Amino acid sequence: MESKNLPFHTRGILATAFWTGMRRGEILSLTWFKVDMKNRVIRLDAGDTKDREARTIPICEELFRVLREFPRAIRDNHVFLYRGKPVRISGPH
Repeated sequence: MESKNLPFHTRGILATAFWTGMRRGEILSLTWFKVDMKNRVIRLDAGDTKDREARTIPICEELFRVLREFPRAIRDNHVFLYRGKPVRISGPH
């Protein structure tokens, strides 16, 4: 998946959706506490998922490279930020 022409804050969201199959809400609410870069997995608690089942999602090499580019904010632990605030998408879900 080539994403270099996308805005930086959108690149990781789309890469995460493409490589993991995670839902929009799961991705936008994702925090660094749930991302284990060392073991290359994302751990979602039951409360994080639509079907209320905990999941461990592997991080493939391509997604790992994308996530590695994202800085960790000092004031907010969300993975995907735009101008220092969590990304929100309005419109129909």
